[in-house]
Amino acid sequence: MQTLSIGPLAFSADRLLVIALIGVFFLVAGRLSRRWKAPFSDAATGGVIVGILAARAGWVLANPSAYLAEPLSILAIWQGGFSAPVGVLAAAAFTAWRTRPGLAMLALPVTAGILAGVFALTSATLLRYEPQPFPSHVALRALDGSPADPGAAQAGGYVVNLWASWCGPCRREMPMMMEEAEGAPVPVYFVNQGEAPAAIEAYLERAGLPAERILLDPASGLGAAIGSRALPVTLFVGADGAIVDVHTGEISRAAFANGLRRLER
Repeated sequence: MQTLSIGPLAFSADRLLVIALIGVFFLVAGRLSRRWKAPFSDAATGGVIVGILAARAGWVLANPSAYLAEPLSILAIWQGGFSAPVGVLAAAAFTAWRTRPGLAMLALPVTAGILAGVFALTSATLLRYEPQPFPSHVALRALDGSPADPGAAQAGGYVVNLWASWCGPCRREMPMMMEEAEGAPVPVYFVNQGEAPAAIEAYLERAGLPAERILLDPASGLGAAIGSRALPVTLFVGADGAIVDVHTGEISRAAFANGLRRLER
């Protein structure tokens, strides 16, 4: 399970897990503060802030080309993109520095390490995405109404992005994705969910976007078939026709590039 849906809203399961673990971290810090009369709560607050900033910096430094192309996207933290090991190490170092010397100074760093282990184990088991066949039974069409099959004759895999013109995150990510698609090693298709061709063409004209990669899913069957009611959703499909990864929500240039590299392996 990678997302949790509540009505029309969808939440990334791994981000919810991180929020829950941070809450546990604060609870432990509060208990330690009362027991040892030391500033563990203040250290925990500072450690979380330092850890988040360090995790973001680690991710940006690991994907320099993506952020050199769009420097302001460094601030788009809602897209995701954090280096967990860097963040945990930075948080542990900060909390050890902020608490008093002795064994007590190890309490928060050890707690951070244990919670990081819980996150890693949960991500590798319960939250791990298991490849599934692309739902080729869903009837897709080109803008001219002719049948379309993204998987036809695609020996090296392909990418499918589910979108709609009324979806704000879809509109934000589409120009970047179409730009990256021009030089991508595999085809990238943009499958509209449930809108009429005239509305789609009007949006593309207003946005100055090409129509060559646009496909139609009039009944929104593709989203239903993969069990997602959220938009946008990006599917990375391997050469064997199996979906190897799913990104729910607005995707960053770095995450998109990493997904493409995975298909090349």
